[in-house]
Amino acid sequence: MWFVEDGTTTVAGAVAKVTSTGTVTTYAIPGTDEVPLNLTTGSDGNIWITEGQGNPGITKVTTTGTVTTYPTTTSPYPLAIVAGPDGNLWFTDVDNNSVNTFTTSGTLAASYPLSTNADPLGITVGADGKLWFTQANLASIDNISTSGSLGSPISIGNSSAHPNNIVVGPDGNYWATDNGLNSVDRITPSGVVTIFTLPSGGSPSLPSGITSGPDGNLWFTLNNQLWKISTSGVTTSYASLGISPNAIAWGPGDVLWFTEYTAGVVGKITF
Repeated sequence: MWFVEDGTTTVAGAVAKVTSTGTVTTYAIPGTDEVPLNLTTGSDGNIWITEGQGNPGITKVTTTGTVTTYPTTTSPYPLAIVAGPDGNLWFTDVDNNSVNTFTTSGTLAASYPLSTNADPLGITVGADGKLWFTQANLASIDNISTSGSLGSPISIGNSSAHPNNIVVGPDGNYWATDNGLNSVDRITPSGVVTIFTLPSGGSPSLPSGITSGPDGNLWFTLNNQLWKISTSGVTTSYASLGISPNAIAWGPGDVLWFTEYTAGVVGKITF
């Protein structure tokens, strides 16, 4: 399982991998104040990472650890990234309010502007072959085709909504964690929205990472716990960890992996 490690002005940012037995191998990203944010596996089999803040860019890491960074001077804050069905990388940029496409040869292919202050955060590939993304400040989600045609925004229906990460669920709907409503939101491709409010328990309660599980549920992080929600909206708290998990993903062998930002650890739960 691969994950990123934030850098500072004195400590290099890095990408790392952890084996099923817990062996961690770290590959530093050259430079200072490197802030790797999110990653995905590209169509070329390499790991591709967004870097924001100090030195914005897209970084490629081969499976043997060779690191190459491509600055994105016209895209100042790449955030979420996903491999598109066209073989390119697609990423959101919260500063430019845009969705962008990047080739595996290391060039920015196109940048598609969104509404002012859209604040695009999460992005995923839909069953329709389009890229679906959240627009936090517009309380909506939207989509874009691989040819660059924007769809019609789907409003969450509450101006306080702040959709964050987004995935496709096992039911074919779109599921987003919502920091504004402390909820997980289900959005059908036709635009029907259902908001599932979560229990409070933090200050504030902030659902963050979300992933679709092999068990037919959606799994997400909230405060110091891992949670699951069924496609009908039934939530279950799985484990109290004593730390604050953030990103979450399923690995081989029905193993649920998560990162913990403040404690600097990676954890797993085997089912």
